[in-house]
Amino acid sequence: MPRVRTAVPIPLDRRFPATDIASLAQAYEASGVVDDVLLWDQLSWFFPPSLWTPENTPLAAVNDDAHSFPDVFVLGGYLLRAAPKLGAVISTDAVRRGPTELMQTMLTVADMTGGNAIFQIGAGEAKQTKPFGWKRSQGLKRLEDLFKITRAYWEIPGTIDFEGHHWTLKNASVGSARGHRPKIWALGGGPQLLDLATTYADGMAYLAPNAWDTPERAHAEITKLKAQLEEKGRDPETFEFGMWVQAVLHEDPDAITEAIDNPLMRWMAANFGRVNLHDWEALGVESALPPDYHYAMHLLPLEVTAEEAQRVVERVSPEQQRLSWMAGTPREVGELLKQYAEAGVTWFSIADVLPMTIPPDDPADALRRTIEVCSVLRGA
Repeated sequence: MPRVRTAVPIPLDRRFPATDIASLAQAYEASGVVDDVLLWDQLSWFFPPSLWTPENTPLAAVNDDAHSFPDVFVLGGYLLRAAPKLGAVISTDAVRRGPTELMQTMLTVADMTGGNAIFQIGAGEAKQTKPFGWKRSQGLKRLEDLFKITRAYWEIPGTIDFEGHHWTLKNASVGSARGHRPKIWALGGGPQLLDLATTYADGMAYLAPNAWDTPERAHAEITKLKAQLEEKGRDPETFEFGMWVQAVLHEDPDAITEAIDNPLMRWMAANFGRVNLHDWEALGVESALPPDYHYAMHLLPLEVTAEEAQRVVERVSPEQQRLSWMAGTPREVGELLKQYAEAGVTWFSIADVLPMTIPPDDPADALRRTIEVCSVLRGA
């Protein structure tokens, strides 16, 4: 099996002491099978206030909302000091941070990690942009500007001029220091974004099973993207293909059934169990939301009333619940992911969402299960 990199997302809330988050990163580092930590640059999470209750999640007993995120660029530096052998993967968007400022950050993190730094950048989500005065509709054009500007900064150590869709630079410079090159990936989907990715990016990340629901589909999409890279004169073997795995891990099938029936899990299944809701039609499953709905463009969780949230949750069928997750024992999920690796996926982020829904018998079990998936995937 090809060599792959593994990543684990770090749970983020400003109520969590930074020392505890650092201890978690150190545990992943000590495992020997986790390469990277993944940090989400977010202001809003997915859940309406009416669903974030102690009845639905043990986290609500200590966190009275789901949206108190820290600044991950600051936190990332702290975690790298605590666990220096880990690489850093930061996901963000091209709307809320200027390309010059982001390039300065990316160069810094790349040097801190000895080059093990990936920045996965998308066109933005409505929930991260609209409430705060940004226009999500500008996302693709801003992403194109960002790709072009950051490439120019890397290749030209002096000053650059740039005339783009939203940015105009004149005699702009981030200085001549060039250490390790940050890797910049595209995050998301759609023809325009994929065209930008294969033109400018170092890699691409997808959700699974939400977009790549089978290894065969992953292989078909990767083959298509590699052909685009070759047509543009790029070496497809230097391009990375990543996958955010939405997992529900447990040795007891009843625990998995209980978890995916949770209203929070039903809400997520409705909104992005398939990112393209038309994909449900091909599976013979009725979507709980209109087929033309897309969570990135439409979801504003703090505007969803309790009645609206309840109607959506009640419409999610058992089949839609089941197909929205990679569920099973750590070994079962790890073996499935090995098939994706054979299909061409080179980087995996394993997010076990089960602990959000039921109190663990032992909090260390969730850590153990995630590490076991990485161990199986790495053949360790």
